[in-house]
Amino acid sequence: MTSTENITKLPQWAQDRIRVLEMRLREAQQSIAALESDGSPTNQGSNITYSYGLDTPKPLRKGTKVRFWLGPTPQDEIQVGFGNYGTLEVYASAAGIIVRPMAHNAVTLGLSP
Repeated sequence: MTSTENITKLPQWAQDRIRVLEMRLREAQQSIAALESDGSPTNQGSNITYSYGLDTPKPLRKGTKVRFWLGPTPQDEIQVGFGNYGTLEVYASAAGIIVRPMAHNAVTLGLSP
């Protein structure tokens, strides 16, 4: 039963519906927490992480591909994932990829016009 409101004055069907929705909400919150936690079985062994600002990096599911939109449409997309033997695979959805060396250990990627 909801902790913030008394639902006992509602019709039985409404009480039942609220209970089901609250149960589904709890299950969804638990699933989200499990996916975001560092110890989640779905994230163990993953070498792909994300962070927002100064947050601690959190792992994504193993085998995740990351998409970047470099323009206003989905056709302006680069997708990055892991290939065989510890390599990165980079795909452009429509245009060619431009690789610009910045230093011996850094490059920028862009789409050709």
